[in-house]
Amino acid sequence: PLTAEEIAGGIKGMTARSRPTYAGTHDIVSDSSGGIIVIWEEEGTQNAYQVYAQRVDSKGDPAWNEKVIVGSGNYQSNSISTDGFGGASLVLSNSDAGTAYRQHISQDGELLATTLYSPNTISDGLGGIIRIRIEAIPPYGDPSLKRNIIYVQRLDKEGIPIWQEKQVFSTHELYQISNLKYIADGSGGIFLFWRLQKGYVTYGATFAQRLDAEGNILLGEKGLAVFVATDKYQGNAQILNDGEGGVLVVAVVGNNAFGGNMVYAQHIDDNGRLLWKSGIRIDR
Repeated sequence: PLTAEEIAGGIKGMTARSRPTYAGTHDIVSDSSGGIIVIWEEEGTQNAYQVYAQRVDSKGDPAWNEKVIVGSGNYQSNSISTDGFGGASLVLSNSDAGTAYRQHISQDGELLATTLYSPNTISDGLGGIIRIRIEAIPPYGDPSLKRNIIYVQRLDKEGIPIWQEKQVFSTHELYQISNLKYIADGSGGIFLFWRLQKGYVTYGATFAQRLDAEGNILLGEKGLAVFVATDKYQGNAQILNDGEGGVLVVAVVGNNAFGGNMVYAQHIDDNGRLLWKSGIRIDR
């Protein structure tokens, strides 16, 4: 509940859910018009889950007369992303059936296209999606002897390829890709980050790659080395859009081969330039 001071200050609260069967999972995304779209789960009979959605406008009022059921029959919400047109795309999964699908919901609360969902899929921010996958060659056997290849493809809101799947990066034998991360650049393109490590060793350098809206690879054949402050341990990178077409990257690094003892940040602009030289240490 709001405090007296919050009420006096004009802060307005609202209930997005009134039933006492909230299952504990919820998410929120911008509706691109100053409001938000909220999804949450409610537990029904016999432990079956239902996923609901509601849009709240910029004044804090529900935009849809009724909350919308976007999934039922033990489907659970995995993620939600804006479609760039006031609606959103939701990924729903059923662990019992081992299936998942992508549900598109309009800004008016209308359920639109439903498609099977493939892992490693994100919104392109313009109504379509970008798919990312890693292929191991050979598919079986010792992981340290495999080649890893990253593929990327962009599709429009109808599921029609804007550009065909293309190879972004391929390792040599004995090298592995780990901690693959990706984020849309806000203009139909994508930034990808991965750690390249040799065999079973725990350390490896963090690399970046960017594809524009037409699928052009912008940061060279091998990608861009993000942190050059150390040539040994680099932990899982965390990434965030900077709001200007670039990204901010944070990772634990260290000169020890088995672990990190420093936290570094790096800023990459929309042209793929490292703005903070070798990175900035931020843990001290």
